[in-house]
Amino acid sequence: MAACDDPPPDAAPTVPAPVSPAPAATSAGWTAPPLRLPTVGPGDACPVAEPRPWSDSDRAHRVLGPGPLYPVADYFVTTVDGPGCYAYQVDGKTFSVTIVFRAVPAGPS
Repeated sequence: MAACDDPPPDAAPTVPAPVSPAPAATSAGWTAPPLRLPTVGPGDACPVAEPRPWSDSDRAHRVLGPGPLYPVADYFVTTVDGPGCYAYQVDGKTFSVTIVFRAVPAGPS
């Protein structure tokens, strides 16, 4: 994911490219930094971001990360292939934030 702290340039929408270790793309004079994600091996603890209260309880009760992107901690619309430790890296011209979360199988209702 990438986020910008400037208004987006006028451009036609594009389909996001898959995440890869390839060199970062440039857009309007901005180059995305390389991925800086934590390394977690089998059996290691997942360094998850602690959920924090969110002031707009009509949308969510808890969120992850310091912003400007706030994944909702109460539920995820992010789809993953299975249980594990996952991360978002959100980059802008003046910030870079890594948000780690752990996916677990849903328990019985």
